[in-house]
Amino acid sequence: MDSTREKRVQTYITIFTILTLIPSVYLAYGIVKKTIWNEQARQFVAIEMQFPRTQILNTNFEYSNTSRTIEVSLIGDLVSEEEVEILKNKLTSLGLIETELIINQSGSNGTDINVLRNDILKDLYERNGGLILDKDLKIALLERELSEDAQIRNLSNEVAREAKINHPNLKKFSLGRSIFTDLDKNETDTLISAYASFQPQPPRSEIKKISGLA
Repeated sequence: MDSTREKRVQTYITIFTILTLIPSVYLAYGIVKKTIWNEQARQFVAIEMQFPRTQILNTNFEYSNTSRTIEVSLIGDLVSEEEVEILKNKLTSLGLIETELIINQSGSNGTDINVLRNDILKDLYERNGGLILDKDLKIALLERELSEDAQIRNLSNEVAREAKINHPNLKKFSLGRSIFTDLDKNETDTLISAYASFQPQPPRSEIKKISGLA
């Protein structure tokens, strides 16, 4: 390849590389700006918007190339217009340039109290959604456990009546689920165990016989 063609190819490669990097740099710059703005907005709300008898109900941060908005819903004592103006003036000094601050207050002329109530209900639902699901699973598990226990009780009564016929000295009998741990295998399992009480004590042959029945 002659030197002229080599220079031309190098020029094409340089141009292609630059054209590829420009969008990446632009996107990275936009992401960095948005990240910095979001962090500054959160710090502004956390530090500057602390009131003795007013609580923050909900916050919403919106960032785009054309607009930047911090929207805060408050509940409690109303924040005066003078305090709101002071907060708005602090935006620029804290690096939140071209940012609009919107404050919704319960009971103010521009805010519907129903909206705030809906926000509260929404927040409670989102927080307790997992707990409600877990509660339903626990209820289903308990219902299944009760059903299995009822089946074992019925089986216990049937086996007890049959055992009493063949073993007159049998006074008490029960079947129930018990947790057994195999220490050698380090495994745990739930098995059905039997309890029998005799009066007087039966011979070993009779105990083996009733064990086979159970």
